[in-house]
Amino acid sequence: RAKGFGVLVDEKAIRAAVQFPSATSEDDDTQSSLAPLKNFAMAEDLHALGFVFLGLLLGSLAEPPTVSIDPTNKTASKRKKQDAIVPGFVMPDTSEERLQAVLTDIFGNDIEGFRDYVEAEELWTKVVELLDGNNNAGWDLIEAMVFARERCSKSNGGGVGDGSKSAFRTARDLLSSPFFDLS
Repeated sequence: RAKGFGVLVDEKAIRAAVQFPSATSEDDDTQSSLAPLKNFAMAEDLHALGFVFLGLLLGSLAEPPTVSIDPTNKTASKRKKQDAIVPGFVMPDTSEERLQAVLTDIFGNDIEGFRDYVEAEELWTKVVELLDGNNNAGWDLIEAMVFARERCSKSNGGGVGDGSKSAFRTARDLLSSPFFDLS
């Protein structure tokens, strides 16, 4: 059973890749006018990261149905049988685009309804258990990431966070989620 994992964030590399003007007394107006754009760009990144992260969890922790087979096609009791994925089984699509369509178009951004959908698939039992852990910390994290754009838009670009326990402003802030608490 997966207990959690760490994420390495290279802050210097991110700063080098996204170079916003430095704040000086001369260009404070420029900085303040760029702040909503910067905040929305960060929210857009968190939004995309949320769906990639969700797809990664659903794809990597899935337990497809299996059948026991005898690799020798003999019935000798001393032969050890092996498990194989049920022939013809097709894994549900967990691409970013598909997950976004399911969550927004089918469930109308209702994360609890989406959770019920995921729980209904037996192959995702471990994923649901992991995300349900620590008082639904995983679902709170997913919700904060995938709806970061919407929170930013509601605040007119003023910020990604809305002051709630599940609001994150940067990718580094995600690490403060109880989901990553390994103790």
